[in-house]
Amino acid sequence: MSTRRGSARHGAVGMITIRTPLDKDEEDIVHARMARGRDAAATLSAGVDIPAAERTRLRREVNDGRAAEEELLAGTCALVKKRVNDLGFPFDQDELESAGLEGLVTALRRFDPHQGTRFATYANYWISKMVFTAISHRVTYPEADIRLVIKLRRHEHQHPQRSLSPTEAAKVLGVSRTEAARIMRLSSDIAAGLGTLDHDSDMARVPDDTQPWPEAEWVIDGLKDILGKDFTDFWMWTGRVMSLEELGRRHGISKQAMAKRVAKWRRAVETSEHADQMLAWLRAQ
Repeated sequence: MSTRRGSARHGAVGMITIRTPLDKDEEDIVHARMARGRDAAATLSAGVDIPAAERTRLRREVNDGRAAEEELLAGTCALVKKRVNDLGFPFDQDELESAGLEGLVTALRRFDPHQGTRFATYANYWISKMVFTAISHRVTYPEADIRLVIKLRRHEHQHPQRSLSPTEAAKVLGVSRTEAARIMRLSSDIAAGLGTLDHDSDMARVPDDTQPWPEAEWVIDGLKDILGKDFTDFWMWTGRVMSLEELGRRHGISKQAMAKRVAKWRRAVETSEHADQMLAWLRAQ
């Protein structure tokens, strides 16, 4: 893996060492290296006669492209550990992290940098999708219930200083108080290890094309319309991919100044036409 200025180790997910996220300029450079590597690999596999010197150059491009992919993965895989830790399920952490890593690699294969979205934004969807699928394989409850449990546990992780009442949980989940109380009981059962299945269960698997959070694309498009060029920074902060300190360093401003920018962006979202739906979705992340 290539080394870049300011890279720092923060543990690992699988065999990938977690490093500091790439900024926009660094990510653009990495994507260009990846594209050159993939083009070189396609040329080599085309079966045409290539002079030895050119073949050597193409192989170097392929190797550099692979190194760039590893660098992008290392700069993004903190999202995997975060998504798993946010949920706090009593399952094998390695199993869920492996599922999240699968989502990260899937995002890498599918991502198109020309669409204007940062890789971390796109990868977050696939990581969440694969972790959700892995959880669905392990419990007997309906998928709709699992989604609500995940939504509840994310909120609880974000606000650990207080316990929700059923009435408050109902507002968070967008369901009735009775339904919220039921989801809270399911969450407690899962935390206690109840309702789980063994690894070798014959339970039907969730199809690979399951879309656990299809509304994410709508929210992303809506936020882009509202925030324009500030969308990526707002999304990175909202998804806790980067802290206010890290965002401030990217722009050469203080944490306090960055907080003012975030507050301004949030006001823009709160006063938008679809504020209620957007904020409800964002609070669940």
